[in-house]
Amino acid sequence: METSAKRIVLDVETVGPRGDEQIEKLFEENLRASEPPVSVRRGSKDAEALERAEYWDYYQELKKGKGEWLAENWNSGVVLEKRVEVALEAAATDPLLAVPIVIAVAIDDNPVGVTSTEERGTERELIDYIASFLNEHAGPDTVWIGHNSDSFDLPLLVTRWRRLGILPPAWFPEWRYGRIRGATFDTMKESASKTPFVSAQTAAIAHGLDGFKVTMWGDAPMDGSRVAEAHKAGEWALIREYCRADVEATRELARVMTFGWRWLDRRQGAPMQTPVQGEELLAVACGSNDPGERLNGLLDWLVERGLVDATMVAAMRTKAA
Repeated sequence: METSAKRIVLDVETVGPRGDEQIEKLFEENLRASEPPVSVRRGSKDAEALERAEYWDYYQELKKGKGEWLAENWNSGVVLEKRVEVALEAAATDPLLAVPIVIAVAIDDNPVGVTSTEERGTERELIDYIASFLNEHAGPDTVWIGHNSDSFDLPLLVTRWRRLGILPPAWFPEWRYGRIRGATFDTMKESASKTPFVSAQTAAIAHGLDGFKVTMWGDAPMDGSRVAEAHKAGEWALIREYCRADVEATRELARVMTFGWRWLDRRQGAPMQTPVQGEELLAVACGSNDPGERLNGLLDWLVERGLVDATMVAAMRTKAA
């Protein structure tokens, strides 16, 4: 491509690592070594609390006065088997262990594209295709956009590429020192909320997007917690549409949050979230005997790394002059 994408919006739908013998064995060994929680040993007294915690059907046994039976069989047989099953399903939300099944991508203002393991055949073929596709469109000025993407979608893809020995796109954000490093815009993190988790629908409504599309499955809205269930039911079209709608909604939300991309455009061209190297910072701060020159050098250094807004620095210098 002659011109790389300014913005790439993506979303990944996942399931737990069911069928991965090594991970299943690891889960079983770890769970087998654990003691039954007090709530199980106490029996039916805590049945309602456990039910609200959405554990599993075997807690119904507590209502039948079988708490003692659960405690005795906690680390063996059908109870351990069910505990492993629940742990594998829960791993669908862990970027270290989750397995991608559907991926949707939007390049700038173009239509959203969706692909899946159903279409590609295997996970390897799915994420190899995505790596090639993103490599074709991304460039040094691309900003990677998603909802909770800094904490889930982006590190998830990095992990799966690592696992399968697939080289990521050249300009894809890196996962280092426990977080994503690169030019990203996460609409969850950019939402001014007291709570750490903000759903895409809540963020959209808060920003005046009352036309937020909700994908329905049966009588209830489709969301990430139902993807595994839909996958088991073979509802591929539903998952693809849900993923596509998520990218469409996230793109519109990001557009509003950046005032029609204005706040995003002024960040482009300078790497964001660049790790600070202590030696380099010290050299800049001590590079001159003149305090004014040291301050200007430090400001230039911060602007180059996208850590301070260039417009703000220019205004400060104009005012000082």
